[in-house]
Amino acid sequence: MKTLDRYLIREMLAPFLAGMLIVLVLWVGNIVFIQVSVLRGKTDLLPVFLQYVLLKSVAYLTVSLAAGSLFGCALAVSRLTRDSEITVMRMAGASVLRILVPFLFIGLLVSMAAFVIQEKAVPWAENRGNKLLYKLYYAQSAPLMRADVFFNWQNYYFYIQQIERKGRIAVMRDITVWELPGGRGYPMITTAKTAVWQNDIIRMRDGVMHKIGRDGFTEYEARFRVLTLNLKRQIEEFFESQKTTEQMSVAELSKQIDLLGRSGITTSNMLIDYHFKLSVPLSSVILILCTTPLALRFGRHSSFAGALVGIVIAFLCWNVMLFAKVFGQAGWLPPALAGWSQIMIFAAIGAVLVWKAE
Repeated sequence: MKTLDRYLIREMLAPFLAGMLIVLVLWVGNIVFIQVSVLRGKTDLLPVFLQYVLLKSVAYLTVSLAAGSLFGCALAVSRLTRDSEITVMRMAGASVLRILVPFLFIGLLVSMAAFVIQEKAVPWAENRGNKLLYKLYYAQSAPLMRADVFFNWQNYYFYIQQIERKGRIAVMRDITVWELPGGRGYPMITTAKTAVWQNDIIRMRDGVMHKIGRDGFTEYEARFRVLTLNLKRQIEEFFESQKTTEQMSVAELSKQIDLLGRSGITTSNMLIDYHFKLSVPLSSVILILCTTPLALRFGRHSSFAGALVGIVIAFLCWNVMLFAKVFGQAGWLPPALAGWSQIMIFAAIGAVLVWKAE
């Protein structure tokens, strides 16, 4: 790596980090604004909420890295242009494309990092974040219950003769539980002498399970000393089985599309997300290609020119992505074209700008 390359990369690093952090903080603020209502009456879950926000912010790292590359390049080139350092480089024989090379090199590294984060960190963080979101929404004490009254909780009906509440813990005596079947048939009936309800987990002692057949007669009965009914785990398993495209890697999403496609299920929306997963990490390189010649042209006019160029390009790129996704989901664009539209459009614009700058 030559001295020129090292110098240009060093000039870009500080604004790159600043731009990335500013955009990431804006996304984190958006997450907090949307989900902060779940803390109403649950201030003891603030550490869980903060952990959820941290995990959800991982998904926005790819966009934040692209924004950091954009602003890093725009501000660095504007500063160098304003101080006539670019003019000196051009007089020494360096072309615009040669000046662009170290910025593109950084953009390529950032794109590779964004893809790795998207494939490895984002699915894990999304899965963990969804579990914490479940905990935030459903964490509560045992439901309001009274003795000698039937009440419903999720897929179960309860009848309890005696109840003693101790904060989030409910101690029950002579309890009967009806578990509704998934389809047709009669419920499973469980009786127990005592039970403790804590954190959506019921531990019943000294009881009997009754399995009722379709004919209404008892199929079998089984006595137990301790039986644990984990209501929390059942909902968590449901959430885990409902994976979104954000929770999948490119390989997992490709297999899912292939499986659903062979089953005759429409997968156009999933194909759009698949192509966006491939294209978005490359945004850093394309945005730098567009930003550099514009910053060279307008950087000498104002110290804020670089920031303005970055804001305009970021706005245009983001809206192209949004409209392409909407048009793709509406069927007006093929999935591949919708997913790669921002790359093709801004690559063409960047190539023309670089050619004109030369």
